[in-house]
Amino acid sequence: MNKKLLFGACGLALLLTGIAVQNSAKAQALPPPAPTCAVSSSVFSSWQGPSTGGNLSFVPPSSAGFTNANGFCSFYQWGSQMFLWLTSTDSSGNLLIFSPTFYTAEENPKALENPATSSFNFTQNTEGSSLPKAAAKAGPFRSLFRVRVNKPKMSVHQLKLAAAQTPNAGSTAQAGGGGVLVVNGQPVPVPTNTTYATYPIVYYTIQVNDVYAGLAQNLSKVNYYNNGPNAGNFPITSQQATDIQTAAGKTYGDINQLALEVKSAWVDTAYLTAAQSAGLIKIAADVPAFTQSTVNGLVVLTSDGKTTATRTLALVGMHVVGSVAGHPEMIWATFETTFNAPDATYSYLNNNLNSQGTACNPNTQCITTVPLSTSDSTPTIFYNGQAGAPVAPSAITETATSSTASNGSVAITFSSSSTPSPLSLTPSSVVRLNPWGNQQSNTQAVTDPVLVNNTLLISLQSSLSGQLAAAGGNGTVLANYFQSGALWSNGVIPFLSGSQQFGSLFLANSTMETFQQLTPGSLTQASASQPASNCFVCHGDYTNQPPSPANPGAAISHVFP
Repeated sequence: MNKKLLFGACGLALLLTGIAVQNSAKAQALPPPAPTCAVSSSVFSSWQGPSTGGNLSFVPPSSAGFTNANGFCSFYQWGSQMFLWLTSTDSSGNLLIFSPTFYTAEENPKALENPATSSFNFTQNTEGSSLPKAAAKAGPFRSLFRVRVNKPKMSVHQLKLAAAQTPNAGSTAQAGGGGVLVVNGQPVPVPTNTTYATYPIVYYTIQVNDVYAGLAQNLSKVNYYNNGPNAGNFPITSQQATDIQTAAGKTYGDINQLALEVKSAWVDTAYLTAAQSAGLIKIAADVPAFTQSTVNGLVVLTSDGKTTATRTLALVGMHVVGSVAGHPEMIWATFETTFNAPDATYSYLNNNLNSQGTACNPNTQCITTVPLSTSDSTPTIFYNGQAGAPVAPSAITETATSSTASNGSVAITFSSSSTPSPLSLTPSSVVRLNPWGNQQSNTQAVTDPVLVNNTLLISLQSSLSGQLAAAGGNGTVLANYFQSGALWSNGVIPFLSGSQQFGSLFLANSTMETFQQLTPGSLTQASASQPASNCFVCHGDYTNQPPSPANPGAAISHVFP
């Protein structure tokens, strides 16, 4: 039975179902992975908090107390525990990322006119909270959700030039463009205004925690940020988070989680199968509505930035980004659902690996290869290509692009859809080209770093999904989400001198970096069109390369002032 928890004035509700749904493409009879990053039952229990309404609830990891005692696995497990905490509910029934502990980052249209203006504003969430009315946002209600589309492709050369030429290093300078992720389906008219409709596109929202917002809003008053070895960076100790709390004049309940930024992707359940909808976290939310026109023979959708419709959305992707002890560059972990898209062929180390992790057990095979699976008998949300395709494409084709005006209006142009009645929008067709955030190796060695990294993440998910499903309640839904990878450095902000990157070095979320998946085939494109290899290519600091001005390390976050 579904359980509906109202969020209050902003009209959000969390719907959690108790039906377990597994993507059969991932549930084939494959050998279990070697348990190189398995979450034990005792560790899983330590992650849990008091249950709410029969549903699982989780406590956050201590980012201030983070250690890499278990190597890469420590980073991956930090990400998974943080995801489970963020998708828990608070005492008022709010999905945590929409609770008053977090702030919603909203693009500031004035930044397009004045680069010196902060690119984002931060508004504290008030759903179901007991905050004073004076703390609530003034003016008419605005949706928390945006057509926060995939960023345009920019070469490393272009990014370096942007770092040198952009006066405000905190500005993304990218919010107005990029490919739009389109699902298969027809528009849904707005009941109260049938000239508007919602369309089969993916919606995005960005939240930051109170520590992040407190730093962004009190830069000049935060002691460590202006003095000392971690000046200009996100906090990496409890004392630095306390400096932020003192400057803000507030008390933070999650101070040991340091600075957190969360970007999530959502799709209207009208475009999902019954099994997909039943197996995902859902909310009711107001989303932008569009009018439709034809320009130069192509379909164009236009949102005025004000007209919305209430729809039921399902969570299909999430970036969990946070600073931890010793890592001001933050850990960049990303999550998807088993329903999203097929993986290109990859391999992993199975449970025939010896206990030393150096070779297969005698007379066994310990490397398992999982081929690309695009069978139409197991439909995914974002793959709309040939059923049974033998190989993955070299790049994901954009079928629509967007632009944003200074007044907040958004226009989406479909490159190959030109028949307005009946409307035929060309959906995206998505494959995870670099499964587990790795360009897959042609070698099949037990010690191959790619196979080792794949196995860490598969082991982590295999151990978690079983325990989540067995717990029942919302655990059966949470079991349908998995960490596809994480990225971090040696503690030096990329790409400053001495920085080194670790983890899933070709990390991309199929819902948020859909068109930014770097493959050998994509390298044949012109340099300006080549996708980024991972998060840090767009979120790195190129100011060590003259004539760039000096940037604070915190500017690697594009929503930071």
